[in-house]
Amino acid sequence: NEKFTTGMNSYTEWFEKYLYQTGRGDDVVINSAWGGAVIKDFLYYEESGKRDPGLGIEQLVTKYNPDIVTIKIGMNNRGTDDATFIKHYNKALDAIYAEGKKNGKIPKIILISSTPLAGESLSNQEQTDLDSVWRHQRNVQKIAQERGLIFVDLQTAFTTAALEMGPEEYRAKFFSDGSDGGIHPNAAGQYFMFQTLSKALGIYDESMPIFCLDYDDLLYV
Repeated sequence: NEKFTTGMNSYTEWFEKYLYQTGRGDDVVINSAWGGAVIKDFLYYEESGKRDPGLGIEQLVTKYNPDIVTIKIGMNNRGTDDATFIKHYNKALDAIYAEGKKNGKIPKIILISSTPLAGESLSNQEQTDLDSVWRHQRNVQKIAQERGLIFVDLQTAFTTAALEMGPEEYRAKFFSDGSDGGIHPNAAGQYFMFQTLSKALGIYDESMPIFCLDYDDLLYV
């Protein structure tokens, strides 16, 4: 994330700072993601029980034995059909639970939608053109509802921000500087992701300075 935020905090780093400020400095937040990951990287080979070469389960569960796992994946699965994506996503969740059980600790899981690209907002495209963009957001939300898991809807949060700001200001604030052509959010976008996550978790508190930064303070101008 450093190349997209020009060295400033990612949303996971903001969350770790929040924990520290609330007296939970012993908690550790580990970003185990890697570029190009797809949901299939988190499956077992059905015939052998071995992990996929992506080592997603190894990275998320076996290596760290976490209390909580957050999953934000789907941007690189845009070409995957709905049935396959849902099948693989559910299998990945089952594998995470199974691996946690082996380790003696079944983690709580939080599902997070991927973020839209800078140009993907309802303000400048027809809804029908966005079906392929929104379908995995809807798929993950449905899976979360079926399993009783917390769902963090970054897709809707960013689109709402685009409508409120207008496309030019939205792109300038959340996708300028280190963002790679409007794909990955910049430092201000990462902070917005942290705020959105905090609201979904019910920990957002405007009396805390960490939640009240101005986006312009997070940009190189």
